[in-house]
Amino acid sequence: MDDSTPATKADIQVVQRDVQVVKADVQVVQKDVQVLKADVQVVQKDVQVVKADVQVLKADVQVVKADVQVVQRDVQVLKADVQVVQADVQRLEKKFDEKFERLYEADDQILTVLHNIDKRLTTKVENHEERITRLEGAVV
Repeated sequence: MDDSTPATKADIQVVQRDVQVVKADVQVVQKDVQVLKADVQVVQKDVQVVKADVQVLKADVQVVKADVQVVQRDVQVLKADVQVVQADVQRLEKKFDEKFERLYEADDQILTVLHNIDKRLTTKVENHEERITRLEGAVV
């Protein structure tokens, strides 16, 4: 059909059907736009929730950083305390070594004296039990 020929009833019906199809398509597009707007609103709410979560996480990170600093200071204090304890232990070990050394010397001297007493008291005694009895009597 060209512009010079008059429109027939059939042509008008075709155009009217095409208009109805276009209107239906417009309604579908409008519904799709409404769905998309709703989806955008949901996404915007989700973005707000994520932003709030990020703020909470940032605050949590700051708390954790502060806790880590406290722990690091505590570790430094503990290290210093361990060094003090190590020095104390070394000092005590040295004192004990000196005291035990003197005890060992005294013990050796006591054993020497007891041995000498044993020799003097039991030089003629051949019975071992008698020797021990005399030695015990001398010590008491």
